[in-house]
Amino acid sequence: MEQEIEDLPQKSKIKKFFILIIGLVLVFLVSTYYLFAFGADDVLAGFIQSSKIDNKLTLEFKDKKVIFTKESYDELLKIYDENLEVEFKACLKGNKINNIYNINKILIPKTFSQTYKSVRAEPCDTNTLIDLHSHPFRRCLASVHDVTNFRRLKSVNEDILLSVMCERDRFFLYG
Repeated sequence: MEQEIEDLPQKSKIKKFFILIIGLVLVFLVSTYYLFAFGADDVLAGFIQSSKIDNKLTLEFKDKKVIFTKESYDELLKIYDENLEVEFKACLKGNKINNIYNINKILIPKTFSQTYKSVRAEPCDTNTLIDLHSHPFRRCLASVHDVTNFRRLKSVNEDILLSVMCERDRFFLYG
């Protein structure tokens, strides 16, 4: 009888250990499902590869720097806030000195259609410094379609950059 009483605590500890392991495996499986099924991996990758604009209205990208005037950035924020439910396209103008892009004007090209996940508009002209469009909140990465269109623009204007705006102060730059 004494031997059976001594075995019970040992079996109970083993049982609790296996329940803990099974619980951790289930938590891992469920969180992995949500991570990949709902695009959280895209959000994380976009967060890592994008940049926040600083209080001097400057974005750093590799060896390039984008500097907005207060007026141009305020205009861009106004456009962003007016289009939270749909994507928009903008052509950012200004001047480029060495690798510094000074943005002082925002133009919206003729837009044909806008949805939550796409925008169809006229292309920016060849004097554009940055071809910008928005993406849904925190979805910062450029799509394959974005990059394909950008490569066409780059063949006409070697200085142009592609930008995706995915928050009021977060941008993905490609160029």
